[in-house]
Amino acid sequence: MAGAQEFKDAGDRRRGSHGGGNARHLRHRVCLDEVRIWSRSQSTLDEFVKIQAPKYRFPIHPSRDLAEVVRGADVVVTVTPAREPLVKDEWIAPGTHIAALGADKGGDQELDPRILQRARIFVDDIRQCRTDGEINVPLSKGLIREQDIAGEIGEVIAGKKPGRRSDDDITLFDSTGIALQDSATVPLEYERAVAAGVGIEKKMIST
Repeated sequence: MAGAQEFKDAGDRRRGSHGGGNARHLRHRVCLDEVRIWSRSQSTLDEFVKIQAPKYRFPIHPSRDLAEVVRGADVVVTVTPAREPLVKDEWIAPGTHIAALGADKGGDQELDPRILQRARIFVDDIRQCRTDGEINVPLSKGLIREQDIAGEIGEVIAGKKPGRRSDDDITLFDSTGIALQDSATVPLEYERAVAAGVGIEKKMIST
């Protein structure tokens, strides 16, 4: 993440199994006092807490009130297929980091565009995000310009561009996912599975 700090609370707007993966990732990257999760479905929330809560030392607070989940969070993770903004600008305080992971096709949008107008935005791949990522709708409507994008996350990792410049910066990472990430990750996961003796090996291509 761009300029990660000692975060205390995380609000996670989630769908399916992504919420569990986000919690595992955050546990290793930031210091958390609590995680708050949101879903429209109470049964989904109950199932998530049942499965995930025993894995962590920090408490997980489920809620169907999205404002309650987002307000006051230092890290906000969005992972939904929303076609209109759900997270409102007034809920996001200075210093917040947002990982926008849900938008992956044209027209998808999870965040109030006013958030993007005051955030320091990073993308995984500008060629993909401009048409499919969280920035696609604000760009197409002229609410932000491509020049407003601070850079690609790889440029930050390589030290070519700065991430967070002040404690008050709102940083936003727009991730659509790229094949290169999968190519780098899959062999590592395979090696871990073999070492742990888990999984089922299948031949995908017959010769």
